[in-house]
Amino acid sequence: MSSPDYFSLADALRSADALSEAAEAHGTLAGMVAANPDQDCHHRWLMLSLHGSDQAAHSTPTLTDEARKTLHAVYHSTCAGLSDLQMSFTPLLPPDDFPLGEQARALGLWCQGFVYGFALGRPGTREVHSPQVREVLDDLGRMAEVEIPEDDGDEQDRAALVELVEYVRVAAQLVHDELRLSASGPGDAPTH
Repeated sequence: MSSPDYFSLADALRSADALSEAAEAHGTLAGMVAANPDQDCHHRWLMLSLHGSDQAAHSTPTLTDEARKTLHAVYHSTCAGLSDLQMSFTPLLPPDDFPLGEQARALGLWCQGFVYGFALGRPGTREVHSPQVREVLDDLGRMAEVEIPEDDGDEQDRAALVELVEYVRVAAQLVHDELRLSASGPGDAPTH
């Protein structure tokens, strides 16, 4: 299977009657992985994305084989992307040819998911993070409330959205790397 994209994730979630939209589900996953780089959160993420709760942590979601493969691939490609020293991580969002409003809404949902997933991965530890991690979380929280344009915007709006997506991509990567480095201890290189 090739690297999953926004549409394959959306189709897999839709086929399972999931409660989460694709952008939010991917943001939640990225937040959980960034918060705890060395912890396997695959099953918990599935429960949250499909059922809106991880209370059924020992149940197995009902999925088609294709949806299961796609969700598995999304999980592993997200972990690999965040761990990649070449910073290959990419948030799963609608492509550039989508209406600007839909792209902005999806980015807001992705950011909301990231902050939520991060809080799930590291509950009650906000004050022990570096100022950089706190700043990123604050920025993403504000971006979750992005104003959605009524029309398709102009070239300036599109350019601004591209810059925001790049900021989000790099910010998620940096949070992951900083927490992974702090978990490995001073002087230890993170294992990727």
